[in-house]
Amino acid sequence: MYSSLLEAYLCELHEKVDYMILDQQYVLNGSNIVDKYDNPNYPIIYADVICRAIDSGIFDVVVNPHSFLKYRDSITTDLGKKEFDQNATLACHIICDKTRDMGIPIEFRFEEGTNLLDSFLITAIKDTDGLMIICDDEYVDLLDDINSKIIKDGYNPKLTREKNIKLQSAYLRTYNSCLTYETYMIGDVLRKSLSDIEENSAEEIMQALGNSFRNASKESMINAKNKDNQLLDDISKLASCNQLDTKSKKELIERKRKTITETDKVLNNLNEAFEIARRNAVIAMELGCTTKEEFINIIMQLTEYNTTLNPNSKKKVQSHMTEFRQVKSGESILDLNNKLILRDPNGGFASILVIMSIIAFIIGILLGIVVAIN
Repeated sequence: MYSSLLEAYLCELHEKVDYMILDQQYVLNGSNIVDKYDNPNYPIIYADVICRAIDSGIFDVVVNPHSFLKYRDSITTDLGKKEFDQNATLACHIICDKTRDMGIPIEFRFEEGTNLLDSFLITAIKDTDGLMIICDDEYVDLLDDINSKIIKDGYNPKLTREKNIKLQSAYLRTYNSCLTYETYMIGDVLRKSLSDIEENSAEEIMQALGNSFRNASKESMINAKNKDNQLLDDISKLASCNQLDTKSKKELIERKRKTITETDKVLNNLNEAFEIARRNAVIAMELGCTTKEEFINIIMQLTEYNTTLNPNSKKKVQSHMTEFRQVKSGESILDLNNKLILRDPNGGFASILVIMSIIAFIIGILLGIVVAIN
């Protein structure tokens, strides 16, 4: 699962594992999930995010990049289906070219709702010289047309990466330039909360920011409570359901309970992020910020410093803060670390589930900020 919002988190994962596989089940536009159903343009949207994911250098294998084809049946008009098919043909060729150019393989796995043998992707694969394919054994005998492209002696992504200079360079570029999810999130809150504020005094901007972070925290708690209540209601319905056996009931109920625990973790992480952002706003004012743009820029940089595990990113922020302070007052910062709230290296967001839950929260939070502040 790739989104530009998740690059820093994905890079953290990449540093801990031998290789990473891209299995893109849906597409995010900011914090919103792009509609997959009855959308003739979805193949192009999907191909675009696959290409950006490949360009990030984070992933070593692309799994089932034809999965978007299962949404063809949701198209409600003949004209829409014709447009979908044209876009699907183009999307498959784009994906194959990008995968080939990065020197990583496409892997096919059985996926309900898709038929590889009738896929637009087969034609694109045949047209793409130099493309590598990994597939389950049951596909090998069926895919005669692309048999020459199938890797038959096993594939070691870790060893391949060590020899792939282009992939290594792409990853290093992403690692050194990506922002953490928390930075994106706080940036969104800042821009929305200050969008209607005129260029007034730093004190007035600070007041608006304080209100925005309080409202964001309040909205996150309401969102969490509503989600917990829904899960508790689901657990109650499962407990009284007579159509499931005892084992299935127990597994489903336990899954719901774990989700409640994850919700509490998400809420704690969000509230901590908002509190740190509030303190960073105070630091921004002490550094000499007077305009909206300066406050947004400095608070986002401080948030990045607080949340990134990349030492190079921290050094960039320290350097910029020192330069900014010198420009504003002629004074240097002897020890910026004393002003910053650092993240526990063993902390952060524990799983992709938590990250995606946060994204779901933010949709509601930002809507709440628009209503409450703007």
